[in-house]
Amino acid sequence: MSRTAAVKYFSACAVLLALVTSAFFVVFGYRMWSFGTFPTSFTPTVPSGQGVGTPTTGVGAASIISRQALPERLSPTVRIAATEIPVEIATTSAAQQKGLSGRPSLDADKGMLFIFGRPDQYSFWMPDMHFPLDIIWIQDGKVVDIDKDVSNEFNPAAPKFYSPSSPVKYVLEVNAGFAMRHGIRTGDAVTFNNLK
Repeated sequence: MSRTAAVKYFSACAVLLALVTSAFFVVFGYRMWSFGTFPTSFTPTVPSGQGVGTPTTGVGAASIISRQALPERLSPTVRIAATEIPVEIATTSAAQQKGLSGRPSLDADKGMLFIFGRPDQYSFWMPDMHFPLDIIWIQDGKVVDIDKDVSNEFNPAAPKFYSPSSPVKYVLEVNAGFAMRHGIRTGDAVTFNNLK
């Protein structure tokens, strides 16, 4: 290997090593922050009898990353017309079967979004529900049906089922009266945000 080729080779290795090291510290620092173990403040340790420096002059101060400087995971929402609704997502079969059953309540402005693999006329019922619901059926970026004020009273001998008038891939459950309070109607435009 010629001297020029060797210099180019070792320069490339040094750049690669610097990139890998930087990526490691960014990922490792973010993981520590996301698990709540990253420090939120810094006080440098100094030998006895010496004054304490400011964080900008203390040892290691340059490596401290502010919690505000790191990206936050955005919460999923559904927007129907002008109404933005924070949602929990139910995509697995177990989560969809469980739904909101067993919960004492649901926050007034929130909902649960069921995302199915393909559009169909899915049936919902109300076993072990402790509060009534509005069920909003969504397909092709619009509300296609709404079941309002679905009662949480459940008779296992004669259960009542709720289904949309046409196949849907998305179903949104919110507290009873939500659709009326927010003026949500069939045909309203729907957009999904931060679902992944």
